[in-house]
Amino acid sequence: MVIETAKELSLNDGMIVITDRDTGEIELRSLEDVQMVMIDNHSARMTVPLITRLVANNVSIVYCDETHMPVSMMMDLESNTLQSKRFQNQLAASVPTNKQLWRQIVEAKIRNQSLLLEKFGKGKNLLMQYYNNVRSGDSTNREGIAVRVYWRKLLGKNFIRDRYGEPPNSMLNYGYTVLRSMMARSLMNAGLLPTVGI
Repeated sequence: MVIETAKELSLNDGMIVITDRDTGEIELRSLEDVQMVMIDNHSARMTVPLITRLVANNVSIVYCDETHMPVSMMMDLESNTLQSKRFQNQLAASVPTNKQLWRQIVEAKIRNQSLLLEKFGKGKNLLMQYYNNVRSGDSTNREGIAVRVYWRKLLGKNFIRDRYGEPPNSMLNYGYTVLRSMMARSLMNAGLLPTVGI
């Protein structure tokens, strides 16, 4: 359950009572149907009895900052065995497994860049040679080479992607922040720790 607007969450007869603070509209949710609560609005409120009951039922509570990035998580101190097993598996992943996962991510990224260029009529299969040749761990830096081609084809020969560069770099930074926060939220929803990475 993700709370993205000004809501007040409380507990009544084993039910989560979600009250919209602007309209007064009330929604009820069974505690048994909730695996995680993510608070992504600084105007949201949650009562201590509800927090205590959620945590006692192994429901994680995640708080996000103003950029929508998860910044903290509250969990039962006794912990849920499934959740702790997921954390252990994530931390114990072998180097070859992590390198193969990274290869798949880089390949998908370059493939998507290629599809976007094609959609905008900037070149069909222009990046195919890069996404078809990504090695384990991207040891030959196909991602870096492909991204230079991608940005120049998409935004012109003189464009250089630089975090501190001229516009539209600042807009791209904002977009990346939004995407990163969405990914971190999805990973936490799946019971993984986004801070660990691969």
